[in-house]
Amino acid sequence: MKFTNIISICAIILSAVAIGLSSVGGSPQIKSELSEDRVREIIRQELAQLDFDPEEQSSAVSAKVKSGPVSKKVTDKAVRKLVANEVQDQIEDLVESGEISKLVKENEFNQNERVDVSHLDTSEEKIKFILSKFDGIDSFFGESEVLEQLREFGDEGIPFLIEGMKKSGRNWGGSWAATNALTGMLREDHKDIILENFDKNSTFPELILKYNFPEAEEMVFKKIEKVSNYIDENIIEAALDYDSVRAEDSIREYITRGQSVSSAAEALLARNPGIDIKDELREAARRCDEPWSKAQLSNVLIGQGMNEGIGLALDAYESSDNSYMKNETLKSIRKSVSFSGSTNELIQYLRDNKDSLTWDAKSRKFQ
Repeated sequence: MKFTNIISICAIILSAVAIGLSSVGGSPQIKSELSEDRVREIIRQELAQLDFDPEEQSSAVSAKVKSGPVSKKVTDKAVRKLVANEVQDQIEDLVESGEISKLVKENEFNQNERVDVSHLDTSEEKIKFILSKFDGIDSFFGESEVLEQLREFGDEGIPFLIEGMKKSGRNWGGSWAATNALTGMLREDHKDIILENFDKNSTFPELILKYNFPEAEEMVFKKIEKVSNYIDENIIEAALDYDSVRAEDSIREYITRGQSVSSAAEALLARNPGIDIKDELREAARRCDEPWSKAQLSNVLIGQGMNEGIGLALDAYESSDNSYMKNETLKSIRKSVSFSGSTNELIQYLRDNKDSLTWDAKSRKFQ
């Protein structure tokens, strides 16, 4: 069975939903009130999750949409569910037959195998071709043979890698590869390149920390004092190197107003373990409203023996529908609380007792 068969199934579903057949899987007559373009967009998004070829996607969503009587509104969610259910059946067949493993292997890009660029002439062509291999990839190695291959172009390749950093959207993997290749090859005498990109896009914070350029000091403090979004821990550490007194004040203030501040707090505490930033952390916890940020920040509070951290972790666990995040948060809670019981029993226990828990410094657990 091939992916083209799945495409055909999706096209049939699109026609069924749009035209309003008498039943789809036994459901009542339905007619989409969504525009033709919106229905096609939904199908494309579903297919994109499976990395279908763009030309095949275009074919799949080109089914003719006709008008008809409306008996039940079809929402985005309903269309997605119909597509997902049908595609899931096809994928299960592929898994059982072993065909999907072959397809994955055929299309897999091994980041630890050098890319063959022998058919290309110029460094620009070779670099662009290598970077294109990262397009659409969602996971990366911190170091790899391909990154080393990019670095071997030396100074000649720097302009093309800088251009590659501009890749975005589904192609952001190429930007990641270009940035990481440059981070590993730029030297102190590339100061102008490093400073320009750091000032504009906060790129190369590791190199700012490593080389401690005097010209970067105000750039570093500007990023801490003027922004509220996430700040790389290397920037925090660089600020502490430039002026520890000013940095401490700036970081304290950032923690109370910033977003995703856990890494900044951790960097400050790592440099100065005895510092008391509990008030700032409480304010950060009060303002935190996103499950991932809550989960990350809860670890910092727990590490400081603050029972507000348990409450924040519980909130993150109960407000998220991401199974991976829930599992990681649950692991963190179990490591930090002296309690034996099932997950449901633990969660209920925390609901009832989170505000009265006390921190035992010796066991580093809440009792």
